[in-house]
Amino acid sequence: AITNNALKLDGTAGGYVNLPGGLVSGSAAVTMEFWATFGGNGNWSRVFDFGNINGGSGQNFAFYSPHTSLGGQRLGVSTAAGTVNFDPSGTLDNRTVHLVCILDPAGHYCAIYTNGVLQSALATPLPALTGVSAAWSFIGRSLFSGDAWLNATIDELRIYDGRLTPGEITVDDRYGPNALALPVT
Repeated sequence: AITNNALKLDGTAGGYVNLPGGLVSGSAAVTMEFWATFGGNGNWSRVFDFGNINGGSGQNFAFYSPHTSLGGQRLGVSTAAGTVNFDPSGTLDNRTVHLVCILDPAGHYCAIYTNGVLQSALATPLPALTGVSAAWSFIGRSLFSGDAWLNATIDELRIYDGRLTPGEITVDDRYGPNALALPVT
């Protein structure tokens, strides 16, 4: 449900958004930025999951989970060229945060910023985003049928074709949602 310009996802089947496919598969790097209030989430719930479904499993995907079975978060990308999972500690259950997820295969870099501050980064080769399937672009739902549904309210979600700088992330955090997004330089 959309209330007061925010997307409320109540953790139940059917509570998700399916955006047009291919939102990230043409990018050399991508930044996902959103403001969210998380409730208690089950294992492997997703804020976003872009890719394909094969049976009950995801395939050729990029995703972010605020609550994994490992007791943390995960930003991941998996294509035919390989898989990289980035697992910062701590779930985001029952928290309100500004979150920025960066996947930059060309720069061998992925990162998560929380409330304008770098939470954690990983410098490693990543599979190219061109290998992410253009079939589905879910907000609030996993490509894997056994994963939990997201329990959160998302005030705003921005998808950038490129990598935001730390300064741009700080400015976006300061001004919050519902302000004009900064251009990627």
